[in-house]
Amino acid sequence: MRNCKGYVYLELMAAFSVCIFLVLSIFPILEKVMTDRKNMIMKTEAHHLLYEKLTAFMDGEQQGMEKEFMIQKKRTA
Repeated sequence: MRNCKGYVYLELMAAFSVCIFLVLSIFPILEKVMTDRKNMIMKTEAHHLLYEKLTAFMDGEQQGMEKEFMIQKKRTA
């Protein structure tokens, strides 16, 4: 164990590079999850609004839509 002076830095660099690789691998997955979450919230709100409008139409009321929804699509590079 006395002749292992340089291995500490090498092991530290290897562990650091593995951690950086894991973090960089998680970022695209996290971005997709956040985009899907926003889209799901907008879809739920759109379905709720559509249900209200259809119920009003069935009751004889006819009104235009006041709200528009834009669903984000995944970017492909």
